[in-house]
Amino acid sequence: LRVASTEVAARLALTPREGEGLVARARVWCEDLTATWVALQAGRIDVRKAEVIVDGLRGHTPDLARTVEAEVLERAETMTAAQLRRAIIRALHRLDPDTMAQRAENAAENRFVRTSPAKDGMAWLEAYLPAADAAAIETAIQAAAAAMKRTDPDGRRTDAQRRADALAPLGWPALAA
Repeated sequence: LRVASTEVAARLALTPREGEGLVARARVWCEDLTATWVALQAGRIDVRKAEVIVDGLRGHTPDLARTVEAEVLERAETMTAAQLRRAIIRALHRLDPDTMAQRAENAAENRFVRTSPAKDGMAWLEAYLPAADAAAIETAIQAAAAAMKRTDPDGRRTDAQRRADALAPLGWPALAA
């Protein structure tokens, strides 16, 4: 895997990690989720949907993965990638709720928040959080942005700008305290 990943990355001018991701997906398509590979080759699904299937089923038992694969491939052609992702998650929760609860608990161990510098005095803020925490933050930002729009209905800020402007005031008071 490592040698093939390095060669793929070099030939496609990718990072080693990106090359490893491509080779890992290809291996899963060819060895574990062959129905997805067949659907991709036949043009019934596109690469994005095939990636969603692999990413959604990686780490599950082969039998469970193939069961979910068969279920979602029946409808994948008519779904968007986001709809397909949700269908996979619903199927996994329905078919193996105990494992999904354990996986959520394990995933929470990897939570983080990080900033990365961007150009022109800007930065990226990225967070990997439990879904309930992310939803709470999203709801608070959306509510604050909606309040900004009500107080300045003719303002020139976009919804995205108001949402960004709503986030910073959540941090400054905590920093001052």
